Amino acid sequence: MSNGWEIFAIRYSRLPRKRRENMIFCPPERQDEEMPIDYSFWVLRNEAEVWVVDTGYSTELAAQLGRTFICDPIETLREMGIAPEAVRNVILTHLHYDHAGNLHRFPNARFLLHAAELPFATGWYAKEPTFAFAFNKVHVMQAVELVYDRRVDFVEGDTVVAPGIELYHIPGHSPGHLSVRVHTTRGWVLLAVDAAHFIDNMVERRPYPIYLDLHETLMGYDRLAELCPNPELLIGGHDSSVIERYPSLPGFEGKVAALHLAPGP
Repeated sequence: MSNGWEIFAIRYSRLPRKRRENMIFCPPERQDEEMPIDYSFWVLRNEAEVWVVDTGYSTELAAQLGRTFICDPIETLREMGIAPEAVRNVILTHLHYDHAGNLHRFPNARFLLHAAELPFATGWYAKEPTFAFAFNKVHVMQAVELVYDRRVDFVEGDTVVAPGIELYHIPGHSPGHLSVRVHTTRGWVLLAVDAAHFIDNMVERRPYPIYLDLHETLMGYDRLAELCPNPELLIGGHDSSVIERYPSLPGFEGKVAALHLAPGP
């Protein structure tokens, strides 16, 4: 097992929101609190290799959706000294639009995806606006093309994909959602991704409004706590406090946070 993967959260986009928009059954007295949502993807790096977790979305899609675009995900990788052409392994935690864009910009990578996710994005649910709005048709079609190009490895259940990198199937938000646990010098850090958009969703037992199964989502919170009993090692997938609390990669202040280092208060 690797003794110390580095983990970087790359915040590429942000959207101002109220607390009531980020959790169901929000208490009336807290509904108008500011609670912006950050859009991030993650890089895992050690002395030998680089893994990418999710791939963000593009400048063009950000403009279509009215999102504040902070940085281009792929160009930021280049600026960090990581050539996307050299990336060999990409974990797709699920296929929602903010996690599965830019696939064509990793021309030599293989992609890991849970076996339940692609049928969700292409079958019955894809024709229902309640679910389809969270996908981007171009992204999904690119994923299908990658399957036919034999560049997608499907995983089922929990699995170890490399020494110090573990995938955990935590459905609820989507049927094939994966959370990623990574061994660092400060211990096992758990990227909840969208199993817990915000740590407050989990603590208050008030899920983010986009989910497939409410019961599975709540049970997912219990699984996250079991996998990561130390809350200082649990990272919410869209939590704006991440970029504020963790040390920045020098030269990337406000964009890249080093999650393998201890957070501030």
